[in-house]
Amino acid sequence: MPIALVGIAAALIFANGVALLSPTFFAVWTSFLPWVGFLGPVGFILGVMLGFVLVGALILMLLRFRVMAAFMIFPTAIVSLFIGGGFILGTVLAVLAGILLLL
Repeated sequence: MPIALVGIAAALIFANGVALLSPTFFAVWTSFLPWVGFLGPVGFILGVMLGFVLVGALILMLLRFRVMAAFMIFPTAIVSLFIGGGFILGTVLAVLAGILLLL
C-alpha cells in the first residue's frame, strides 16, 4: 500500500512541476498560490527533482529500508507544498505513506 501511495504522489508532484511550464496553468496556479509566481522556472526544476526523490524512496522501500524511505518522503512532501504539492494530493499521499512506513 505505501509503495502505491508514494508512486502516485511522485507522479502527481512530477506532473505538477511539468505543468508549471504551461503559461495558462501557471497563471491559474499563481492565483491560488501566489508564491509560485515568485519561483518562476525554479518551480519546474523543484517539481522534477522532488518527483525523482520520491522515486528514490520507492527504490528504498523495495530494498526494505522503510524508515530511511520515510525520512526521505516527509521533507519532500513539505517542500512540494511550494509548487502546489502535486495538486496538494501528492503531499497528502506522501505524508500518509510515510506514516504507514513508520508503523
